[in-house]
Amino acid sequence: MTTVVVSALVLVVSAYVAPKGLRELRNWATKVKADFVINVIQPGRFTPIERGLVLHIRERRPDGQLLGIFIDDRRDPKERVTSISDYGEIVETATGTFLVLITGSVQRLEAGRPDPTIVRFERYAFDLSRFTGGPTVQAVGVRERDLWDVAFPDPNDSVYKQVPTHFRAELHDRLIAPIYPFAFTVLCFAILGAPRTSRQSREVSMILALTATAALRLIGFACNVLAAQTVVAVYVLYGSVAVALALGLFAISRGIMVEPPAFVMQPLALFERLTQRLTQRLAPT
Repeated sequence: MTTVVVSALVLVVSAYVAPKGLRELRNWATKVKADFVINVIQPGRFTPIERGLVLHIRERRPDGQLLGIFIDDRRDPKERVTSISDYGEIVETATGTFLVLITGSVQRLEAGRPDPTIVRFERYAFDLSRFTGGPTVQAVGVRERDLWDVAFPDPNDSVYKQVPTHFRAELHDRLIAPIYPFAFTVLCFAILGAPRTSRQSREVSMILALTATAALRLIGFACNVLAAQTVVAVYVLYGSVAVALALGLFAISRGIMVEPPAFVMQPLALFERLTQRLTQRLAPT
């Protein structure tokens, strides 16, 4: 029953909870970076954001509103754009982070022309997304998508067009995840289920069970990486879990006692005997 519950939890986490958490983490990081860009700007100072772009504010209110905004943009050698606004505020949207200027003007001076072009505006959005660590429209990564989006991607999706094999690797990694708890349970029961005659034998069996489960999961990690390059890794992924389940169930049904190889047990048994003799000699009489 415990294995079934764990398997169901793994399925829910891999299908929905983990991708949603990754998306929220990225959104949170973007907001933090956007706030950092604005908060490093000290009122009354001309602050260079990047080469050719200078931002100045007269005052920052406690509610986050910015007063007296001046933006001088010389990044394009063919054009100089100067924006002046009475006040503005940071706005987060699905397409990015923007500094919305309210009630102001934009002055454009093209190279070779003596007179600038001045346009007044009520609202003007200045894109901050490129300064917060990403493009204006950030594509959702493969690991940030829910299971059904990975299983049935949009053929026109830009990420899917670039790395279609990554969707295959991610899909099979999530599908196999709920099966691992069953495989681990069967392996541990097959190795540890039989009665042991000594403490040393029980300890070695526990190490063997941990090694077997770790090796099975490491194979899964390796196949997840290689599945983006070759479909053979997908067959190895399912084959390793199937073999582990088959061998474990066979050992349980036949009552076979799974023991480490003799070359491992003999040195351990010798070490245990030497330890016992040494303990007996050093024990107070």
